[in-house]
Amino acid sequence: MERASVVIIGGGVYGTSIAYHLAAMGCGEVVLLEKDSLACGSSGKSCALVRQHYSNEITARAAMESRKFFEVFEEEVGGFPEYKNNGMIFLAHPPEAEALEKNVKLQQEVGIEVEVINPGEVEKYLQGIDVSDIALACFESSAGYADPHGVVTAFGARAKQLGAKICQGRAATGIEISGGAVKAVHTAEGTIETEVVVNAAGPWGEKIAAMAGLDIPLKPTRIQEAIIRPLETYDKLTPTLIDPGEALYFRPETGGLVMAGGGTSEEDKEFDPDDYNENADSDFVEDISQRLSHRSPRLERAGFMRGWAGLITLTPDYHPILGEAPEVKGLIWCNGFSGHGFKLSPVIGKAIAELIFKGKAEAMDLEPFHINRYAEGRTFASTYENFPILA
Repeated sequence: MERASVVIIGGGVYGTSIAYHLAAMGCGEVVLLEKDSLACGSSGKSCALVRQHYSNEITARAAMESRKFFEVFEEEVGGFPEYKNNGMIFLAHPPEAEALEKNVKLQQEVGIEVEVINPGEVEKYLQGIDVSDIALACFESSAGYADPHGVVTAFGARAKQLGAKICQGRAATGIEISGGAVKAVHTAEGTIETEVVVNAAGPWGEKIAAMAGLDIPLKPTRIQEAIIRPLETYDKLTPTLIDPGEALYFRPETGGLVMAGGGTSEEDKEFDPDDYNENADSDFVEDISQRLSHRSPRLERAGFMRGWAGLITLTPDYHPILGEAPEVKGLIWCNGFSGHGFKLSPVIGKAIAELIFKGKAEAMDLEPFHINRYAEGRTFASTYENFPILA
């Protein structure tokens, strides 16, 4: 029978980040189980924005420290993360202007490079944007984006080099609990004895929790993205734009293209990660094209190239559930990033690894993200009432 110090379930950006950090700390016998291939789920379909715009200090600080890690990712981890520091414009319609000012002040106090700008100043950073209905904006100069597949595979490759066992095509089929503690993980290829299991399974997180006889408030939700070809090559360092009032974001993509998302929301539905439409709908393509051309008239005649749909995993307050399950010793939650987890993966991955290896997270305080917050009434809240998923 196999034996592992830690078994991580899920080969996305969190499973591989945790595996890398555990291996880098010298934790022996780290096994990562991925039922398919690395980055095949939510992580590989991510828009991979690396922004720091949040409504609370702890998440903003985690985003800032993670962004610093992305800047040295290739040196520290290796691989091809393709991180680009292109900056970000965040637009506020009249109802959100006060919230924007409040958030920027908080972020500046944390140390994030961001400034409030008037609508007329947007042109200095991002040309051709219609700001006729915008009340205020901010420019986050240190924001960027990366290649999500490159980041995940780099984390996994480096973890393997450091001694972790990365098992692709091997699914967890059960979690053995005895005396209120983890004892083993079952797979079709045999049982792995362990005292620590990390649920980092993204939209499959609820199914993994059920293997331990537990329920966790996760809701897989389908979102779509499109790749657009402008008439003129779109520079890779053109700032990202986020417009919560229009439910729109777009950024440069490799090859002079544009990646755009937002549009129609499907939060009222729940999806099975093993059975959902992974193609972009024609209604979405039409909708996102209209939103894009309205906000950026220079892209009005851009052509649709391809699109896809992926799953984000929502929690009731749009923030992750992190830390040990109160009912089962050794079962660690790392779930529910609600569509904005990619950018936080370096710091949260390290913090989860520290919790396991050192007994206490040092990279950031995980306690505010504990699942008990729902019962205790200390959930997170966004200053953007109409678009809380963003911040």
